[in-house]
Amino acid sequence: MKINRKNKILQMLRQSDVLTYQELAEALNVSTMTVRRDVAELSKENAIIKEHGGVRRVTFKVKTTDEKRLLFPEEKDYIAQLAADLIAPKSVIYLGAGTTILALAKRLKNDHKHIITNSLFTFDWLVEHHFENVLLTGGEFVAKSEEFHGEHAERLVKDFSIDYAFLATNGMIDDNLTTFSPFSGRLQSLAINQAKNVYLLADHSKFGVSDSYIFGKASQLDAIISDSKLDIETKKHYQQFTDVIN
Repeated sequence: MKINRKNKILQMLRQSDVLTYQELAEALNVSTMTVRRDVAELSKENAIIKEHGGVRRVTFKVKTTDEKRLLFPEEKDYIAQLAADLIAPKSVIYLGAGTTILALAKRLKNDHKHIITNSLFTFDWLVEHHFENVLLTGGEFVAKSEEFHGEHAERLVKDFSIDYAFLATNGMIDDNLTTFSPFSGRLQSLAINQAKNVYLLADHSKFGVSDSYIFGKASQLDAIISDSKLDIETKKHYQQFTDVIN
């Protein structure tokens, strides 16, 4: 199955930065022509780097918030509306950091009990638009992504009975949800365990891609919410771990 081969290629590149087409073909028990087709698709998805005779692992660069806002704006709006439709009134909501989650914040009704977030730009938007009972976790500030982590943030999240947690990811490989650092990952792991309903907001580009740190499992989620560009084969593959809404 193509999706399994592509995931296997990405997993192999996590162990070795560079692989030849022949090495991949032997490991996957397919022809080099089949490998080249899979590699061409992964390259279009920016999941790997094609080189003469083989492939190289992509080294993730943490994008700034401004850079992320330019990526897939229509898809983020689509995902945000799907997520907003799931929320019942008078709920306690946790919003993780990310520009797709900011899009969700812009669609929330001001009928919640509390909104908790570790995202400075999401907090600022909610306050500017007169949302009530909004709490910023505080903690150790990461300027590039404008988010807070660490023990202070974790203590605040632990104090609440959360009805809905909405999380972000830099990529997922099979059951693994990944992000750029343990600091970011620990807070998201805590939110997964703390909330009654947990949703991952991820556009189609996040599937089959892995960052450095595994913070949770897709099987721990109530659903992954994605956009209409997610292909049917990929959706079916991830539905073996959790529901996929798009």
